[in-house]
Amino acid sequence: MQNVLLAWFSVNGTTTAIAERIAAGLAKAGCAVTPIRIGKEKPPDLAAFDTVGIGTPTYVFRPPFVVTDFLRSLPDLTGKQSFAFVLHGTDRGACANQVRKTLARKHARDLGLYHSFGSDLFNGYLRRGVLFSPDTPRAQDLDAAERFGTSLAERGPGGARVPEPMDGPTHLIYAIERLSASRALTGLLWSRAFHADERCDNCGVCIAACPMHNITAQKDARPRWETHCLLGERDGIPFVRVTHSGGVTRRL
Repeated sequence: MQNVLLAWFSVNGTTTAIAERIAAGLAKAGCAVTPIRIGKEKPPDLAAFDTVGIGTPTYVFRPPFVVTDFLRSLPDLTGKQSFAFVLHGTDRGACANQVRKTLARKHARDLGLYHSFGSDLFNGYLRRGVLFSPDTPRAQDLDAAERFGTSLAERGPGGARVPEPMDGPTHLIYAIERLSASRALTGLLWSRAFHADERCDNCGVCIAACPMHNITAQKDARPRWETHCLLGERDGIPFVRVTHSGGVTRRL
């Protein structure tokens, strides 16, 4: 393994933190790493790389749609290697398996998976949402990510380490939740359920924060939700934390 394309999606920076430490581990193993942010940069010509690594948070027990679109856009990966890293809350569900299986269908040889807890936001518990595990990934998670990066050179046929096994079947209740947040239902139903209430002061923070540009300003500056929501942290959901110049923190 010499040249590695490291591609990941991150909104709040937790997946980026893991990606940076995996890159550091790869560099220690003598690899040249090219980092790109999914949704912000287009991948370079993959002919120059022998390994592709994909990182993603878990949204409703699956990868965000922007990540699945990126994976599908990749060319045939015959002769190349791949690995995945996933951040999750309660359960990974099908997220890690979907990434790894898609890469396998592109004919890449699987080197394994790194996973850790990330920030877990579930808006269904309370009207304003609940942020679980706000301090993750922890220092030990970051250290483990770096060790994973270093170990990648030892993985595969004939190597000292074998890839992690695939995750087991998704628990039924999580599978139902994932189905309820399918792309079709998200566009047709959930994206139409968001609205700005009387507390909204038209500051525009939610518009700027949405990575899918799913929120736009109407003529009166009130935010309007389109149909491209990811149903994840801060993505098209009106629970953005706003700190004004006066130091007041509140949720829209």
